[in-house]
Amino acid sequence: MGVVSKGKSPKKCVTKYQCVLVVDDVHEQALIMAGVLRKAKYQVICVYDGPWALEVAQKRRPALAIVNWLMPGMDGLEVIRRLRADPAAKSMKIILSSANMSGRTTFKQAGADAFLALPFTEDALLRTVASLLPPSISIECR
Repeated sequence: MGVVSKGKSPKKCVTKYQCVLVVDDVHEQALIMAGVLRKAKYQVICVYDGPWALEVAQKRRPALAIVNWLMPGMDGLEVIRRLRADPAAKSMKIILSSANMSGRTTFKQAGADAFLALPFTEDALLRTVASLLPPSISIECR
């Protein structure tokens, strides 16, 4: 804690966590992933379909999105293409997740930054996320 001069109010400190958007139509998988990420001090938002993911990404501007490839309706590849087409989301890091191992070669073509094989291990999830978005917590004092 910093030193505050006599007669001055202390500055308000705000803790900021990196925000991760988890997009998966399998609710249980999304919630397990979110639990692992929250333990690692990430802020997490879970959504369960492509259109909802695009809406949340537009409003909340997460630093990173983990997008499942195979979802009904709008699949993960289309979600990624649309995010990449949004100038405001250009800096967002994106991980494509899938049990389909062809995703290991497809993710770059789709515009994702990394691939996460499903089912995932906690270590693989955290390592993949941290490679793109370190779990640093910054303290901002105003």
